This record gives sequence, structure tokens and C-alpha cells, in this order.
Amino acid sequence: MLRHIVMGSALMAVSLGISGCSDSTDEMMDTMPKYEVSITNLTAGQPMAPAIVALHNGDYNLYTLGESASTALETLAEGGDNSQLLAAAQATTNVDDTQSLGALLTPGASLSVILEGEDDYLSLAGMLVNTNDGFTGLRSYHVSHLDVGESESLALSTYDAGTEANS
Repeated sequence: MLRHIVMGSALMAVSLGISGCSDSTDEMMDTMPKYEVSITNLTAGQPMAPAIVALHNGDYNLYTLGESASTALETLAEGGDNSQLLAAAQATTNVDDTQSLGALLTPGASLSVILEGEDDYLSLAGMLVNTNDGFTGLRSYHVSHLDVGESESLALSTYDAGTEANS
């Protein structure tokens, strides 16, 4: 069974499903919670570079509002390269799982990833291609309150990384 979160705004929509454990005690011991994250681009003409999606604990921040962008976030926001953010997330014990959407997300298209782990916060970030340093993201969304089969809608925000002058 899956629990679902549907996150959306005029810019991006994200749906997140959380698979519950089986009723079997043996299977429960071997099964970690699984989260299916699907991102749908609802824009009329704004492609999104491959996003990073992370399942983590409360001590991890993919990015922090009001602070200078990290070099890894700058690389994502300016050039669409999420590899530095992925490597940094994978290098910390505060992150259970991290995935890349792996492809450009064109308007109207959807892509999905599966995350697995015990942590209960979800973050994501992806470059808005037709900007000089804009990105969309979700910061530390707590998912443990969802029941199996439940769905929820959220709005995603867009950000200026502040690493280039706007023109």
C-alpha cells in the first residue's frame, strides 16, 4: 500500500507515495519504507534540469534560505549539474537515500524516482533552465504524518540562488 503526497504550484507538481510495510513480521524486518517521488512540470515553457531528491533526517539541509548558495547549489542553479549536490548528500550520514531524476523535465512531462530509508524528511532541487540561476525546490518536508493510502497537496517554491546578476 502507498501513502501519497501531491505537491504542486503553478510551476511544478510533485507527487510522493510512501509504501507501507507488509503484515508479515518476517517481511517487515527486511523492508525499509519506500518513497516514490514523481515530479510533473506544469509550466508552459520552462524546462527543469535533472533534480536531486533526498530522504534525510532533521539535521540535513539541501540548501538554506537567506544564506549564500553553496558551490554545489550554484553549480545546479547556473548549469543544471546536480552531481556535486548528490555527492555531498551521499557523503553524510544524515541522508538515507538520494536520487537524481536523471533527465531534463520538459513542460507537461513527469519523471519518478524511488527513495528508501528510515528518515522522514524529503528535499529536492532542480534548475529552471531558462534562468541564469533560478531553481525550484522543497526543503525538509516532514513525511511521517501520512497514513497508508493518504494523499496531500503542497506548493513548491522557486528561488534565485543569488550567484549571478539578474538581467
